[in-house]
Amino acid sequence: MTKALLILLASLALALMLALWRLDTVIVQRDTARQDASVNAAALVLAEASRTTEQARQGVADAEGAVGYEQIEQARRDADAAGAAAGRLRVEAGRIATQLATCNASTAGERQARVATGDLLADVLGRADDRAGELAAIADRARAAGLTCERVYDGVSGL
Repeated sequence: MTKALLILLASLALALMLALWRLDTVIVQRDTARQDASVNAAALVLAEASRTTEQARQGVADAEGAVGYEQIEQARRDADAAGAAAGRLRVEAGRIATQLATCNASTAGERQARVATGDLLADVLGRADDRAGELAAIADRARAAGLTCERVYDGVSGL
């Protein structure tokens, strides 16, 4: 009977060890599931916060981009107006050249010198005005783009 009792006790001990091992496995699985759920919840919160921040930054960039576009368009309109004024200046320079050519000159050589001088003046003024207009347009676009970039940076760096 002692042998049977020992076998029974060994079987019970083995069964108890298996039950405890299984219980430990269930507890570990439960804890792992809780940690996974906690990590997933935190990841969702971080993803939502990141999405909200990115949307706010994009909103700032879009708004400032619209302002910058309007500034560039205004610079283009100003350049067009300056081009029209340059055209009027060329007409006036041509009128002055014609006036110089037709004014009372005592000799034909003097008249020819006045015509050449008037033509040269009109040409130089026209070229200088064209180049000034080109440079002003480039500078206006660059300034508007730079200011827009600064406003976007300032707007998104605070978020």
